[in-house]
This record gives sequence, C-alpha cells and structure tokens, in this order.
Amino acid sequence: MSRNGRNFNNPIEEKEMSSFIKSVNTSGKGYSPSFKEIYTYNIQRTLATNVFPLDKEYWDEKDWINRSYFPGAKVNFVKKIYGNSLYKILCDFIKHI
Repeated sequence: MSRNGRNFNNPIEEKEMSSFIKSVNTSGKGYSPSFKEIYTYNIQRTLATNVFPLDKEYWDEKDWINRSYFPGAKVNFVKKIYGNSLYKILCDFIKHI
C-alpha cells in the first residue's frame, strides 16, 4: 500500500489491500521493490552506516547493511547495481559522525 499527501485521505482500494495482505501472508518473499523503494532503503542504509550508531548495530544484526534491499525480495541485477552504487555515492557525501 502506498500513501502520500495527495491520496492519504482517500479510501483504501481493494486492490491495494489485497496486495498488502499477500505481502504479509508471504512474509514479503518474492516482493519486487520499485526503484524508489530501493532509493529509500539505501538512504536509510547510508544513515545507519555513517550517522546513527544504534541503527548500524541493528542493521548489522539483521545483515541488511550488506544488501541492496531487504532479504527475500526479488531484486534484479540492474536494481542491485543501482542500490549498491547509490549507497557508495551517498557514503562518499555523508561522512561518519
């Protein structure tokens, strides 16, 4: 399900709900993230790596810090390259605190 400022108050459609329920029932396995979701994940990964030590500890514990997206998701080769490249670029700009 995706909500933003433009559709936040709109009723949730059955199509959105069925997609959400399917993801919950399969624990997210087989989910294919969008480029926007990979972008957001890698911003969070960069912040966990370089800014927030408690987050880094959690991400290390889950082994998310070494992945282009959450485990179990279907991430094709292009999206993996995109995610990992974005992470490296962001880490160059956002230095350790």
